[in-house]
Amino acid sequence: MTNEEREYQEFFVKTLKASNDFVNDYKKLSPQNQFRFVQDLKNQATYNALCELLSLFRN
Repeated sequence: MTNEEREYQEFFVKTLKASNDFVNDYKKLSPQNQFRFVQDLKNQATYNALCELLSLFRN
């Protein structure tokens, strides 16, 4: 296995673990906080999209 492949495999394993930890932590939240988190995430994604769009217009 090449160093590049090993690096990728290690990163992939870490990503799977992190996503599993995230899902487990999310499930521990109350339904109200789960909803709040999703809303905040949507708002942040919208904000990021608008910033990206504005930066395209500036260029």
